[in-house]
Amino acid sequence: MLELLAVKAVEKNLSKASDVLTTEGLKESLKRRNTEKNAVSDGRASITQYTNQRLMDKMDEIDVPEEYAKIALINELETIVNKRSILDKIFGRSKIILQAIPQDNTNPDNDIGEISEDWLNRFRESACEKSSEEAQELFSKVLAGEIRKPGSISLRALTTLADMEQKVAQPFKTFCSLCLVNLDDPKKYTLTQSKSDFEIIDARIPYLTGSINDIGILYSKVDSLKRLADMSQSIYKSYGLTYSALKLLIEYDLIEATLDTNYYENYGAFWCDNEIWGILKPESNSLQSLEDLQNIPISGYGLTSIGRELFYITKLDTPPQYFEELMEFLHELFSIKFYKYPKPQKKSTPDGSTDPTPTNA
Repeated sequence: MLELLAVKAVEKNLSKASDVLTTEGLKESLKRRNTEKNAVSDGRASITQYTNQRLMDKMDEIDVPEEYAKIALINELETIVNKRSILDKIFGRSKIILQAIPQDNTNPDNDIGEISEDWLNRFRESACEKSSEEAQELFSKVLAGEIRKPGSISLRALTTLADMEQKVAQPFKTFCSLCLVNLDDPKKYTLTQSKSDFEIIDARIPYLTGSINDIGILYSKVDSLKRLADMSQSIYKSYGLTYSALKLLIEYDLIEATLDTNYYENYGAFWCDNEIWGILKPESNSLQSLEDLQNIPISGYGLTSIGRELFYITKLDTPPQYFEELMEFLHELFSIKFYKYPKPQKKSTPDGSTDPTPTNA
């Protein structure tokens, strides 16, 4: 029953998005076309007729040479058709993305809600300008996420994404790929293996400045402050997160400038590179109970609320050697051990298919 309700809610939001964004919806939202070819053809005809009449009416009001009017008509038609084509492509990709994401049917209070028309209008204004494949793919993920869970991408985050230049997008992507993510329910991720299914409490890179502000997390290793700070900074500089790159992310309100306030977050289990890791106490060799886990204070640049929203739709390519470098640094800093949460195993069902079930930790 829960699964049926979730699917129907997503389908309703998908239909509403189609009415606002697509050529098919522009032509006649209540009369769906059978094939994509018919939708595009009819949509183009509708756009042409509407735009032609609008421009001809305008020509009657002002004195415009006929050849200029024809050029203006052609240019506007091309612009509108190109924008509609981009929106159709983005919407089509978002449908494919939605089909690949499993629904969360475990929570009886999981009310998906209805997607906002204001949000769809703002999305349309921004998305229709994205000509590159990479940008269209990104906006497809945004739309799919909002259809599946309205409110997951705020208007402010949508505006930030629309205005984001490549010089900002690349370091943000790098930052996200190197983040430790503090989750509200690590076991939920181990069941679905879907980044879109977890709630982020905090996400940051462990970074020491070497100043007095770091003393609060160093405990007995204050005498090693400079060495540890150099160790952490060299890791992130090697991946392009220089001071100027971090400053740019701060200016776009994607990361918080909290290093001067001795700010830190307590981390127990965390997500990194598609794995969940627990932090074991020094005397524990494996995770037998929650008593074997401990929290550690992670200081460093963290994602803002906007950054956390955009984290979900960012493609993460964590460098293979990064995690090893990170573990070495954290072990040096806190003298801790790590436990990797097992991924769900698959067991056979009576019909011969496989059913994912969690592995006991």
